[in-house]
Amino acid sequence: MTAAPAVKNWASDPAWIKTRYDGWGGPGVDPRPGPMDAVALKDYAPKSSLVLAETSVPKAKFPVVDVHSHVKRQDTRRGAAVGPDHG
Repeated sequence: MTAAPAVKNWASDPAWIKTRYDGWGGPGVDPRPGPMDAVALKDYAPKSSLVLAETSVPKAKFPVVDVHSHVKRQDTRRGAAVGPDHG
């Protein structure tokens, strides 16, 4: 049986802290790691502080068909040329 690899505690690594915070956390912000460093992005759900009137639009006034594409001349992900003259 193999032992599980050790988990590095990045928050206590001075080199990581310097790379992440670089000694500056913004005006009036403590640059040291804080409680939000332990919150995963998937768990971050801030509450809106905006207070606005809500408008409900049940149906569009005019029918619209959105016709456009995001095809570029060169698709660099696959290295294939795409477009009207390349199929």
